[in-house]
Amino acid sequence: MECRGVFTPNLGAFFDHSPWVKVFSVFLSTSGGIRQFVSPPRGCPIVTNSAKKIAPESAFTAVGFDQLAIPIREGEISIEDASSDARIAFLGRPLFGSRYREGSDTIKSTIVSFAREKLVGSKDVLDFRSKLACLAMRIPVQFDPKSDLGAEISAALVERHMRICLDVDLNSSVMTTVSPSEPLLAEAARATMSLAPGFSAVDALVSHLNDSGPDKGNRGSLLAMLLLILAYDNAAKKKQSKSSGQPNRFSQGSYPCHFDSRRLG
Repeated sequence: MECRGVFTPNLGAFFDHSPWVKVFSVFLSTSGGIRQFVSPPRGCPIVTNSAKKIAPESAFTAVGFDQLAIPIREGEISIEDASSDARIAFLGRPLFGSRYREGSDTIKSTIVSFAREKLVGSKDVLDFRSKLACLAMRIPVQFDPKSDLGAEISAALVERHMRICLDVDLNSSVMTTVSPSEPLLAEAARATMSLAPGFSAVDALVSHLNDSGPDKGNRGSLLAMLLLILAYDNAAKKKQSKSSGQPNRFSQGSYPCHFDSRRLG
């Protein structure tokens, strides 16, 4: 905090006499340190007198998951309730849970649509990276660290499609990235794959495997997982088509008898 103009000293005086008020500044930055945004508590008499009270806190360098999760005891609720928006919104990043908790009824009812926009990064026609982001939320899509295209796409998914970076090799600058397990984003991915015109999960995966995917040894398991989720989506869609008035939700359970008998057709 610096003494520039009249507002800053007055603001400092207010907080100096209001010890119950805690102020935090939030910065989203991909470079630099938190100290570059906050001047040391000196140079201003008001700040100096209460330096211990308003000295900047240490920066949060990571945000945990499931911090807002609602505890559930065994046998307390059904599978349908556990997979409802009111539950899954609080799993994963606090972005969705805080929005759902403080939002209006309209915001609550459109939380999956909001998650879809965050995941695909656009309301317009989906590009390859948006489709790959949806796939990555449902199967463990990885990238060839030796491929420039793989590294570029992986970084783009971190930047704009909710993928997270776990580690960066200081010697090679190779990023280890992953799409974490977040039920709301998985629901958003399912909805996009089902509702977006011309979305072919098979074509998206084949393009990834040919251009930026892992070695051939890991491809069989990816294809098997894709077939399983497509079979499940088909079973869930047919099941819910018979339930009048029910939303087209894929996170709701589907019994093995529905899954086995309907397969991909």
